[in-house]
Amino acid sequence: TLRYPETNGTYNHNARCAWLIKTNDTQVLDITFTQFALEKPTSSGECKNDWLQIHDGRTSAAQIIGRFCGNELPRGGKFQSTHNMLYLWFRSDNSTAHDGFELQWKSVAPVCGGTITVVSHGIISSPGTPGNYPPSRDCKWFLQAPPGRRIQFTFFTMMIEVHENCNYDYVQISEGVTDEGTVLAKYCNTTHPPPLITPGHEATVYFHSDESGNDAGFQISYAVVEGVLGCGGTYTQREGVISSPLSQTDNVYPNNLNCEYLIMLAIGSRVEIKFNKFHLEQSEGCKFDYLEIFDGSSMGDASLGKFCGDRMPPIFTSTGNTLLLKFHTDWSAPNPGFSLVYKIKCGGTYTDPAEAIMSPSYPQMYSAEQLCDYVIHAPLGKVISFDFQDFDIEKNNSFPNCELDYVELYDGPLPTNETLLGRYCSTKAPPTVISSKNVLLLRFVSDGSGAGRGFKGNFSFLDVRCGGVLMREDIIIRSPMIAETGKYQHDAECEWIIVAPEGHAIQLTWSSFELEESGRCVHDYVEVFDNSSIANSLVGRYCGTDTPPAITSTGNVVTIRFVTDSSFSNDGFSLSFNFIDVEKCK
Repeated sequence: TLRYPETNGTYNHNARCAWLIKTNDTQVLDITFTQFALEKPTSSGECKNDWLQIHDGRTSAAQIIGRFCGNELPRGGKFQSTHNMLYLWFRSDNSTAHDGFELQWKSVAPVCGGTITVVSHGIISSPGTPGNYPPSRDCKWFLQAPPGRRIQFTFFTMMIEVHENCNYDYVQISEGVTDEGTVLAKYCNTTHPPPLITPGHEATVYFHSDESGNDAGFQISYAVVEGVLGCGGTYTQREGVISSPLSQTDNVYPNNLNCEYLIMLAIGSRVEIKFNKFHLEQSEGCKFDYLEIFDGSSMGDASLGKFCGDRMPPIFTSTGNTLLLKFHTDWSAPNPGFSLVYKIKCGGTYTDPAEAIMSPSYPQMYSAEQLCDYVIHAPLGKVISFDFQDFDIEKNNSFPNCELDYVELYDGPLPTNETLLGRYCSTKAPPTVISSKNVLLLRFVSDGSGAGRGFKGNFSFLDVRCGGVLMREDIIIRSPMIAETGKYQHDAECEWIIVAPEGHAIQLTWSSFELEESGRCVHDYVEVFDNSSIANSLVGRYCGTDTPPAITSTGNVVTIRFVTDSSFSNDGFSLSFNFIDVEKCK
């Protein structure tokens, strides 16, 4: 049993605790929460104040199972690890304490594999997905499609410990559902193998990992396909061509087909399809031969349209990372068919705070050579607060300014030097960012080599306001802006009070400063006070375009006051602050 706090009562403020639960290498952990009472989430559903975060592995760098707060038991109160260790860390802020949590754990044998009846399509993943697979595992999946059909395997991800003869860790696909079936392929690599179609309607997928070494594992999609070559399948490459099957004798598609083509790209991306050929039998309502497109992975998802005849369908872009195409022909009147090109589209426009923003493939490794723009639009009169829940972007010490892979945030819809709020890489999550406009642009760039897990972030909308009490270091103070002009507001009067822990001083650092110039700063200005009261504690009043000096307080409170009049305005200011332990400076 693990309980925090160990005695009755509420947990401490500003607590930072970590626990590692470990069993032997051949077992996993079965977790049952019996009590959970932490500070509730924010209005946007985020755990920002007090929370417990759980990782499926040895450290906080392992795959995140979740961050939890409030009164609901994590994962419904019960879950299992995929590794033999779980890392838990708890954090509380300086307000509102509750009773904490209690969990029980036991060691159990891992379970993987099973029997799958293949009627459409699905995914087989290595144990531990989306994190690394554990050592000492043997998993078998037996797949059975209807007689007369075949099974197509498409490799969404493949990262297995490399060995010349695949003797250590490997994935093996065999014909049939017995141990005597012919081996069709054996994999231990980090590349995308080409799709594999079984000769019959049954197959076995076997995964083995030895006692040492591991990697991110695999995700293999499977689909039932017709005996006709080119009828259906799953497509996971970043771009490709899909064409209807054609008869080898008269160059038209066969009769009596039902082909399903599933395009499944990286999580966090979208799919764009463009037709370059389309000739199907024409009929009213497309009731004979047709191609129907679904915005998702099943025919229960929204239909984007049913098409026939000779008119080329328009370009389509999915709302998620999958598109399903169903091609149907009846018993007569075959035609030359269709051909289309698909490609990945990442980024997009976001207006719903309930929707998380993720890098392509998250939480799998992101792909090379990506450029994705995510544009967040808030309603007029609102600004945007953005928080990273997970962050793992390649960092090379030879490139200290994140020149390889990086995330950039811009205050507005345009990526310019003037609107850049920050460029970030490494495994340390960037600070909370609050825009000054109702549009925020997040740009993700990856180069041709190296990768990480990527990022996941959430956003919320705030009323346009200025001022407040600030007790965390990871906040940037900015002048309130008018989105249409990019200048600060007229007739503003804002007051920020920064409060550091006892025994700490506050250091202010200005990153930009563009205010109206005036003698003795009587029109637009910023004042800094070395106290929570503005009486007799003025450090300085600043205006114009000369950046004020860095300022260090004498106590643990600083007040910043921003005042503008009704005339001229400028680009405004931004500043960051950090807390300094006074004892360490003596």
